[in-house]
Amino acid sequence: MSNETNHKAPLSLGEGLGERINAYTCANGCPNTVVKHRDPGVTPMYIECFTCNTMAASHFYKVPQDLEPHLIAFKPKDKAEWKMYRRYVADCWQLSRPDWTMKELWEAMAACEQHIQKGGVLMVPKDKLK
Repeated sequence: MSNETNHKAPLSLGEGLGERINAYTCANGCPNTVVKHRDPGVTPMYIECFTCNTMAASHFYKVPQDLEPHLIAFKPKDKAEWKMYRRYVADCWQLSRPDWTMKELWEAMAACEQHIQKGGVLMVPKDKLK
């Protein structure tokens, strides 16, 4: 009998989950925030509730896969998608953090690029991604 074991590397979180649906629930009883993966990648265990902006916890993909998504998880595939994401982030910052500087915006975008390189995905409302 062989003492060898299969040393196949484990899947990283989110790997192989392209085109899957996940949902997040807050403690306020709001409808689930639903995320569809266009691309495989790591997403957070907690996100902001789409309805009330409080903390919402992941269902870890244990939801019906036909739910209508609010958000799309994706990796920008070209310059046009990066441009769309930068505009989306800039618009959000103008509304929620008007005192932040352009330098902080560019630092955040650099962090997003690092997140993608390390296996993460970005999330945007479904109407932003064509």
